[in-house]
Amino acid sequence: SVDGHRAEPRSEHSKARLTGPHPLRGYPTYVSGASQGVPRGEASPLGDADWTGTRGMSSPTKEQIRRALAKRRRQIVADPRLRRAAVLMPVYEDGDGLQVLFTKRSEELPHHKGQIAFPGGTQQPEDQNPHATALRESEEEVGLRPGDVEVLGELDDTVTATSNFVVTPFVGFIPYPYSFRVNPAEIVELIPIPLSLLCDPSRFREELWDRDGGKTPVYYYTVGSHVIWGLTARILKQFLEAVFPASKATP
Repeated sequence: SVDGHRAEPRSEHSKARLTGPHPLRGYPTYVSGASQGVPRGEASPLGDADWTGTRGMSSPTKEQIRRALAKRRRQIVADPRLRRAAVLMPVYEDGDGLQVLFTKRSEELPHHKGQIAFPGGTQQPEDQNPHATALRESEEEVGLRPGDVEVLGELDDTVTATSNFVVTPFVGFIPYPYSFRVNPAEIVELIPIPLSLLCDPSRFREELWDRDGGKTPVYYYTVGSHVIWGLTARILKQFLEAVFPASKATP
């Protein structure tokens, strides 16, 4: 929750803000991408999610996620011209299955303002490695203590399109429920979304953008009125395809 209150589940159609108890059950509102020219979508009801109906997949366990990430060959980007950063993709299990925790970034931040993201940021000199960066930034942004995070694995280094960063994503299992302490200077909302909804192929789309003389794929996941896109969508797509390789989790 925010300000140290213990999170309590709410209706899937409640809205989480920075005051009062925060639900750890995913309800999408909207993530603004206006500064990057992403159109505002209309809100739509989520309805009841049937995990087993999503291409016949069953909900993965924590150990299945760990094994899936361990057996893939991770792509490493070692370009000294790029600044290093790291993010944590927090997942947890409640009575309704696995949830993925996103944040909504403040409009006052210099990079990726107003977007849905994962906790994370730039690697600092005191960070021994990207793993340390992801844990430190997660504690600074949402009050997630490093000792409460069980890192399940890493995804590919991912280069940002506009800010010259290479980002190392980590997947971490966290306790539920959890008392978060959100830094309002960086984060304006915590957004848990059920993994079952993110796996629904109807919520995914791909666009081709003109960039540097070629076509660059840009991915979108739409859940209710949330639009997850850009770097976060690329990381999410990696994760879904690693955990569900037969389906590729997309059309």
